[in-house]
Amino acid sequence: MNDAELIKKLGGTFVVAKMFSIRPPSVSEWKRKGIPKARRMYLEVVRPDLFKKNAQAFSKASKQYLTAA
Repeated sequence: MNDAELIKKLGGTFVVAKMFSIRPPSVSEWKRKGIPKARRMYLEVVRPDLFKKNAQAFSKASKQYLTAA
């Protein structure tokens, strides 16, 4: 899923802007230039359902790390 699709799934430009307390034009820019890394990391934490593939890989890696310790 690209960043524009992700923003749409989150509820659109205005919803995402409100989520981060920023202006909607900034979010619109993300659709073209990409979501900044720190913002994307936050989204992965608060909406893991939209990042299932990454969440499953993280969960597996975490379990392996914890059992190896």
